[in-house]
Amino acid sequence: MNPEEVEDRYRRRREAGEESRRRTRVRLVEAADRLFRERGYAATTVSAITDQAGVSLQTLYLACGSKRDVFRAAATAAAGGPESEDWPAAVRAELTAAVGTDPDITAYLRAVARVFVAVTTRTTAYRRLYREAVAVEPTLAEDWLAVQSQADAALRAAATQIPPSALRPDLDADTVFLTLWALASPEVYDAVIDRAGRTPDEFEHWLSTTLIAALTLPQHSSRDSRQRELE
Repeated sequence: MNPEEVEDRYRRRREAGEESRRRTRVRLVEAADRLFRERGYAATTVSAITDQAGVSLQTLYLACGSKRDVFRAAATAAAGGPESEDWPAAVRAELTAAVGTDPDITAYLRAVARVFVAVTTRTTAYRRLYREAVAVEPTLAEDWLAVQSQADAALRAAATQIPPSALRPDLDADTVFLTLWALASPEVYDAVIDRAGRTPDEFEHWLSTTLIAALTLPQHSSRDSRQRELE
């Protein structure tokens, strides 16, 4: 066997091993997600997760780390998908897909509202789970702060992609971010859904129209209103 064939064989083995580890990690995270949602953080054991995933404890520790690590991975997966390890990157990718090739600011802000409502809806359980988990394992407070920081980073990234030419001239970049941060926050979402009794679709409509009115030049807001009337 020549050196090229040997190298190719090792490469294929390495890639097969990486793919196997990836599938195992996804299976563990999905199993953990089901159990955390059903039982809560405290009542979910690593043994239960491995039994659900059909792997050994050693495999869990090698693929994901501790129970705390698995919990963090499950929360991130809820935001961005089962293989997501970077919350802001996953949200940016979803936003890019939602916007498509339409450069219009109203279309962009509607996409922002749609994506952030979807992410907030998907992560509702983990906001509750983190609050409960911190009560029994205070070190998880650091992870919860990191999750919130990641969510803020995703919002800031969304703000920086808004075409400046369509924004009101009196707004700077930080004000745009603060507007998004305040209106698209999970706290506002929870208040509208739980206390005001509105649906996620109703919140999305309110969020998009409010962002357009708050951030864009008058002609954009008026055009969006006329489009909504036609719809």
